[in-house]
Amino acid sequence: MIRVVALFLLCALPASAQDFRGLLPGMPTSALERIGEPLDRQTDDGFISAIYPLPFERTLGVMHADGEIIALTLAALPPTLLHPPPSDGFQVGVTRLSEALALAGSEGYAFETAGTWQGLPPGGGFLSYTLADHPEVILTLAFFGHLDADHDANDVTSLADMPPHAILMSATLFDQTSVTHYPMLADMQQTPPPPEATPFALPLAEAFPLTILPQ
Repeated sequence: MIRVVALFLLCALPASAQDFRGLLPGMPTSALERIGEPLDRQTDDGFISAIYPLPFERTLGVMHADGEIIALTLAALPPTLLHPPPSDGFQVGVTRLSEALALAGSEGYAFETAGTWQGLPPGGGFLSYTLADHPEVILTLAFFGHLDADHDANDVTSLADMPPHAILMSATLFDQTSVTHYPMLADMQQTPPPPEATPFALPLAEAFPLTILPQ
């Protein structure tokens, strides 16, 4: 299974551990050599999931198998105590759903979750997008929590149920060509982007200017 690890880093990080620019799913794992050793590594059924530290209590998870990067996940799990400097783009742990929709330009397409993710977590929802500049890569944004008295977490079963102030807690890039080879990622396989899906409105470098997602 895919493990998510919360790492609370209050000390300075080496520059090599912070610079993930240029990485994309589909690249060979040799591209990871320049970023050093991960803080945590888990192996499950041929998959390797590694967690690397980022500033402001964020992490970048890398899933790879058979010498190929399959997915990259930028995450901030509560409680997130440190906020990065203000940015014009997306920031995990900070950006609200209403802000994300405005930046992304649309609601993307429905991402069914019958496999690995096993449905929506309480108080969570997903937005998924194709990328105009990387058509083989899918971006999925996950929003969680911060529900109020008018939004019961148990009633949240789709994006339409999410309050506009729900917070972006992770952003995942995965290679839709690679996932077809791995039964473990059946949820990603069974919902390919429809032809009419509206692509993500921004280039990655502009959308994530301070978060070390690929540029």
